[in-house]
This record gives sequence, C-alpha cells and structure tokens, in this order.
Amino acid sequence: KTRRWEQFYRSRGRKLSESKHEPKYLNSPETPLFQKSRELYGWYFARQIRPLQKIIVVEGYMDVVALTQYGIQNAVATLGTATTPEHLTQLFRNVPEIIFCFDGDQAGQKAAWRALKTVLPLLEKARQVRFVFLPQGYDPDSLVRQEGAQDFNRHLEQASSLSDFLFDTLTRQVDMSSIDGRARLVELAKPLLKQLPAGAYRELMLQKLSQLSGVNLTTLMQGERRSKQPVVKTFRFHENMKALSLAHQAIVCLLHKPTLSQLVEYPNKKLSFLNQADIKLLLNIIEFTRMSPKLTLGAICEHWRGTKYEQTINQLATQKPHFTDTDKIDENFLGAINHLYAN
Repeated sequence: KTRRWEQFYRSRGRKLSESKHEPKYLNSPETPLFQKSRELYGWYFARQIRPLQKIIVVEGYMDVVALTQYGIQNAVATLGTATTPEHLTQLFRNVPEIIFCFDGDQAGQKAAWRALKTVLPLLEKARQVRFVFLPQGYDPDSLVRQEGAQDFNRHLEQASSLSDFLFDTLTRQVDMSSIDGRARLVELAKPLLKQLPAGAYRELMLQKLSQLSGVNLTTLMQGERRSKQPVVKTFRFHENMKALSLAHQAIVCLLHKPTLSQLVEYPNKKLSFLNQADIKLLLNIIEFTRMSPKLTLGAICEHWRGTKYEQTINQLATQKPHFTDTDKIDENFLGAINHLYAN
C-alpha cells in the first residue's frame, strides 16, 4: 500500500477462493502510523492527475485496481471502514466534486446513506456530491471488465445528485398522498438539513422540502431561526453516571458539547495505544466532532444509527454531566482524558 508520500506502510490482501468461513479481505492491524479513518487506497496516484476535477469513491481496493486498468484513474477506496469526515475533508481540499459509487443492493444503499449523513456538514463553497448505484449483482470491478470504460463512465454521468438521493430516499419512507406522510417527511428531513452549512445550498434544500411537503418556506425558516437561539444549559448529574468508564464519561461530555474535541490532540497516539473497551468509539467521536463541531446531539446519534455503536451512543445520550456550571464540563472531559492517559 502506498501512502501519500510514497512509503509502504501497510499490507492488505484479498483471498482468491470464496469461503463463508473466512473473511474476504485480510488486513494488517491499525497502528499509530496507519488509521483507516484517515487513509484512502489509490489517493496518492489519483491526486497526480492534472487537472483533477472529481474523485470516485468505491467500496473495495480491487475496484480501484480494475478501474485503473481500464483507464479510470481518479478512483479511491476506503480500507475496511465507512467514509469518514477526515476522508472527505482530504478529498475536498483537492477536488470540488465527489462521486460515490456503490453496489445496487441493500448494503450499497445503506452505505450510501451513511456517506450522505457524513458529508452534509462539509457541503460548502460549491462542493458537489453525487451517487451512482450499479446494476444488481455488479460491483465496479466486474462491471468495468464486462462493459468497458466507456459504458462505465456512462453510469457515472447518470449519477444522482445528493439532493435527489436524499429526498427520493425519504419520500419512499412516507405516504406522500397524506397530510400525515408529508408532515413525517418534514420531521425526517429537517435534522438532516440542519447539518448543512448556512448558505444558498441549505436554503435551496429547504425550498425543495417546502415544495414536497406543502409546508410554507417561511414556517420552515422560522423553525431554523428558533433552533439557532442560544439555550442556557444546566447540567444535572444522574447518579449512574458515576459508574461509567472514563471513556464513556468523555463520550457523554462530547455528546453534550461537541466543541470539546478541539481540546484534544488529534491524531491521538496516546489514546490509540490503549487497549480498553470503547476507546475506538471515543476516537471516532472526537474525529467526527472535530470536523463538524456545531453538530447537535440528535445529529451525532443519527450519524451512528444502523452501526454497531448505535445502542451505546443512544444509551450514553440519556446521561447528563453533573455540573450546574456549564464551564465545568470542559474540566470533567479533560479530567477523564488525562486519567485515560495515565492508565
């Protein structure tokens, strides 16, 4: 595997024979040098393209290999993990457009939805995101080998915009012919649209929601303004909070005050070395909130919905720090982190 600066730093392999009892991909473990949340396979070579206008994000590195063999060189893949804010920030520094390319099955749809939720807070400065779903039973590797580069590029040209994918997905979940269904659409869409940075794109998305739901744009915007009014929080301790692990205490603080992630060094080698339960979740939340410090508690919980961390996040979200002085939350968070360092 080639890093950004042409150093070999990690190996990964795909087994040749199919077996239900063995994993398809074999990976070397994460280390302080290699963290899946930061690295993209093929990125070093893709970024050499001039001019580079867009990047295709696929699910497997064998997809990158096959696309490159057929002359499509602007493809990258994550390494056994969902797309993270750090991946996307890295790509958006170099290109204005990202195309997510997923298999057309249910797993591909779920992966695309997770990617959509991750990218929403980063959509500023005319950045664009599109989604393409390949025919059922195909992945980029098999499709480009069967159809060739020209037909594969035709699929990319027909990719759906983020707005179309978002609203098509949500409208399929409700009965748009009923008042109740359209009201439900508003409730589903608004937490997602709130994650968008303020600006023209966010306003246009609200206009689209207004058109679909029949709810007046002024009413939707009034809800936006109310949500932006500062709320003075007083934190009361639940007694069972004292029984939480240090990692969980730090997570609770982050859920209630995401800007705390700015107080911690990242990447954090000290925490990465710890072999304790939920340290990885803590690091993931630190990374996510560093990229989007204005996230609400609901938005953070929504990001992990459908993942293995969903239950833990939801349980911790019901906990509340014990301070009546909101400034003390910083103290408690740093205290938990420092105790973890000492372990």
